[in-house]
Amino acid sequence: MSHHLREMDEREHNAEKLPEAIDCFRCGICCTRHQPPVTTDEAKDIAKGLKLSTEDFLSKYAQLTHFGYLLRHLERGCTFLSWEKDGYIARCTIHPFRPQACRDWIASLSRPECREGL
Repeated sequence: MSHHLREMDEREHNAEKLPEAIDCFRCGICCTRHQPPVTTDEAKDIAKGLKLSTEDFLSKYAQLTHFGYLLRHLERGCTFLSWEKDGYIARCTIHPFRPQACRDWIASLSRPECREGL
């Protein structure tokens, strides 16, 4: 049986031949390029983590598309992306309760985003 993983940009990889993971550079490029989907359960979890109602979270931090909800993007990327060290180190402000699409992101030199961040 073949297993495939789908990335946020809809590319698929054979799970048996995944690229080798590396430590994240915290460059933030993935968070500036991709808008992760947010399921109803994830919206509830993020809202709880932010001490908001689910409705308030969705109206302030998500955008409804024909694909469902996506985390809102600002000029410098994901609404939850924070920059440290004069804009050189990226940090996710909802990291403990981030969406599954973000949890599934594996930093790898096979990713153009990670190569660029290097």
